Amino acid sequence: MIKMTDIMDFITNAIEKDSNINGILNAYKNHAAIFQGFMPVEFSEVNDNTVYIFVIPTGADEFGYTGETRDLNFQIKVHLYNNNIVDDGVLRKHVATEDLIDLLYYIAVAIKSVETIGDHVVGAKASYDLEAWPVVKGTLEIRVELHVGLNAEVEL
Repeated sequence: MIKMTDIMDFITNAIEKDSNINGILNAYKNHAAIFQGFMPVEFSEVNDNTVYIFVIPTGADEFGYTGETRDLNFQIKVHLYNNNIVDDGVLRKHVATEDLIDLLYYIAVAIKSVETIGDHVVGAKASYDLEAWPVVKGTLEIRVELHVGLNAEVEL
C-alpha cells in the first residue's frame, strides 16, 4: 500500500526536478526552500526576495478499507516575498504575483506528470492571497484517488 509519505516524496521530487519551477526559483538563489510534512512559523516579510514551498498532507487517510477508492489530500503552499515591479510607464507588473501564479501552475503540472501517481490526480485547485503584497501566498489543493481492493492499488 502506498503511504502518504510516499506521495509526499513523489510530490517533493517532482517539484525539485522540474525545469520550469527551477527557472523561477533561480531568481531567489539562497532564499528558496521546500519543507515537507510541516509548515514552520508563519512566513513573514523579509529583506530579500524569498520563496518557501510547503508540502503538507491534509484530511483523513482512510487506508481504503471503507470503499472502492482511497482519497489522499495534500496542500502545496507557496509563500513568496518579492517587491520588484516592472514598470514601463503605463503597466506596473508585480513580479511576486506572477511568480506565485506560475509556480502553482508548474507544480500542478509536475505532480500530474509523476509516473506512479499522475494518472490518479483527480483534483487540483489553486487559491491566491495577494492582499499583503509584496508578501503573497498561494495554496494548491491536490486530491489523489487510488483504487483499492485486492491488488488494485498502484505499486511503487
